Amino acid sequence: MPYIKQENREQYEDAIVDLVDRLSCQMDMNFPGHLNYVLTSIVKRCLERGAGKYWDHNQIIGAIMCVLLEFYRTNTAPYEDEKIQENGDV
Repeated sequence: MPYIKQENREQYEDAIVDLVDRLSCQMDMNFPGHLNYVLTSIVKRCLERGAGKYWDHNQIIGAIMCVLLEFYRTNTAPYEDEKIQENGDV
C-alpha cells in the first residue's frame, strides 16, 4: 500500500519531481518505454543491493503488483465509470 506517513514521503519528493520533469510525461509513443526503463532500473538497482534471493524477488513482484492494482483502483476505474456514464455500458 503506497500510503506511507507524510514525514516518510518528504525524503523522496525532490527525486520524484526530478524524474517526472525528466520524463516530461508526454503521452506519446516514447513515454511507455521511458517509464518502463526508469521503473525497471529502480527495481533492479534495489535488488542488486539486497541478497538477490527468491524472497527479495517475491517482495519486489508483490510491490509491483500492488502498484498496478492501486493505480487501476484509484485512477483507471473512476475514468472507466465516467465513460460508462457518458457512453453507456457494454
